[in-house]
Amino acid sequence: MAKEIRVAIAGVGNCASSLVQGIYYYKNVTANDELVPGLMHNVFGGYKVSDIKFVAAFDVDKRKVGKDLGEAIFQRPNCTTVFQKEIPKQGVVVQKGPVLDGVAEHMKDYPQERAFVVDEKQKPVDVASEKGEGRCADKLHARGKRGSHKILCAMLP
Repeated sequence: MAKEIRVAIAGVGNCASSLVQGIYYYKNVTANDELVPGLMHNVFGGYKVSDIKFVAAFDVDKRKVGKDLGEAIFQRPNCTTVFQKEIPKQGVVVQKGPVLDGVAEHMKDYPQERAFVVDEKQKPVDVASEKGEGRCADKLHARGKRGSHKILCAMLP
């Protein structure tokens, strides 16, 4: 049975965009391939890049919330280099996380294409709650394949 790494992303910004793009850019790399530029190891601990599966995503920007992760990574204010345009639908809808201190006061003075746009009407999910739809732990620990590992990548400003 194949192993997998189940990943939830908190903060669908530039780093998350590069991570998701990279998974699809390197998806066909195997242990038999020569060392590939951009990867330190083609296989690490028995895992290939293609073993990484996204299971949940959270952000505060209204342009990302409600969109599939494969679409949300290309929304503003993200401005990272696009090196892998072909990203399939992930089946992971970005949910609104709590704002907390993630939106700096000075960002309100930035042009909209470079600032976070928060819609107060969108209610955040309780990411760590023991109850509730969208619970991150449920998605990470859902009946995954035997030998799967779970990671929450916090990519917050």
